[in-house]
Amino acid sequence: MSSCAYLLQSPRPYEHFAQLYGQDERALIANMAQYVREGLNEGHAVLAVITGKHREALLRRLKRSTIGAREAIDEGRLVILEASSVLAQVVVEGTADWARFDAIIGSAVRALLATPGVTGLRAFGELVGLLWSAGQRTAAAKLEEHWTRLLELHGFTLFCAYPIDVDGAEFPDADIDTVLMAHTHVLPANRDGDKQPAPLGQVRSGDAARLLGTTTRTLLFYEEEGLVRPKRTAGGSRTYSPFDLARSEVAIRLSRLGFPLKLIKALTSARPDAASGAEASRTLQELFDEMRRDIAGRIDALHAIAADLEQADGLVRQCATCPNPPTRQRCPACPCELGLDRSALLYLTSDPGG
Repeated sequence: MSSCAYLLQSPRPYEHFAQLYGQDERALIANMAQYVREGLNEGHAVLAVITGKHREALLRRLKRSTIGAREAIDEGRLVILEASSVLAQVVVEGTADWARFDAIIGSAVRALLATPGVTGLRAFGELVGLLWSAGQRTAAAKLEEHWTRLLELHGFTLFCAYPIDVDGAEFPDADIDTVLMAHTHVLPANRDGDKQPAPLGQVRSGDAARLLGTTTRTLLFYEEEGLVRPKRTAGGSRTYSPFDLARSEVAIRLSRLGFPLKLIKALTSARPDAASGAEASRTLQELFDEMRRDIAGRIDALHAIAADLEQADGLVRQCATCPNPPTRQRCPACPCELGLDRSALLYLTSDPGG
């Protein structure tokens, strides 16, 4: 099975891919119909937020399916929303409003997932693509963020369509990266309608974020701070080499451990900014000493917490056979309540009622 066929037939939860198409919509319509049909056949619910034209095309194709559109709609497993109507309600003062988006799209997602017998959810959307083609780039980027947020909350799969010709003049537009970088895969169609995964370098932003357990927004922030410098494709999309991934992974790990961004940036610039190896060595030794002091302080703090934990555990074990409700009023002799001076952790577990 090719990569593209897998995405249309059996995509995994949280996968978020896009179809790029130009004037020839045949490949898009075929892909959309296959994605919806395969989902219904697998027992999934489907949410399609599409134009009226594409709605008619989808319904015609589903007539030839084992499960027809009318049957799926009657069962509550297929919901089709008119894209322009949704946009009219969601876009306010030039941007996409999350509360309105969640009230319409989020509510539909949650209702479909709650449908009896449903084993998963697939969504197909043209909202962002329509905003893009209308020149509303800020609203398009914000709406893409809303889709990603909803996807992370509910774990469905999302197939987006963009009326962007990969051979056209608008494709290299730098603005496109703010939208496409949110996707795990991009599937352009060539002029013959054949579908090929986009050759966007070693690892695209979305794949890099998944591998690193972070978000594309975090990777973009690191790039803005100069911590990592991904290359760009001819179309302007970011690609990450194995070195970029390793560098990002270390930066993310240090950040999660509480090391300040200022120190992480200093580590990345120590050698490039140095006039000599000797200068770089001195700078890095000073930074390493700073990290050692930080680590030593953390170790002392962890040892203190470990000791406190043992005290708390000893007191909690004394309650193992206690039949009384664990409150000060119902168990005034409770060792956990009386032992607050022995373990600070017990302040988190103690009865706040005094």
